[in-house]
Amino acid sequence: MLKKQFVYNNNNNNNNNNNNNNNILYNIGLIHTSNGEHTKALEYYFRALERNLFLPQAFNNMAVICHYVRLSPL
Repeated sequence: MLKKQFVYNNNNNNNNNNNNNNNILYNIGLIHTSNGEHTKALEYYFRALERNLFLPQAFNNMAVICHYVRLSPL
């Protein structure tokens, strides 16, 4: 029983770390967006999405940047 609990806790910690990393990358993208550094912002949104495709706010922010700077869709 103790071994199963350890494995469960370890897997949960890994999932939490991945979510934290996704959020960190996304937040760095937000900072670059607010500073007008659109290319860097897109890079960090892409990096966050590589780790988790279920970040609709990253997709939205990328679309807003593309519209704002009149880039073609990615």
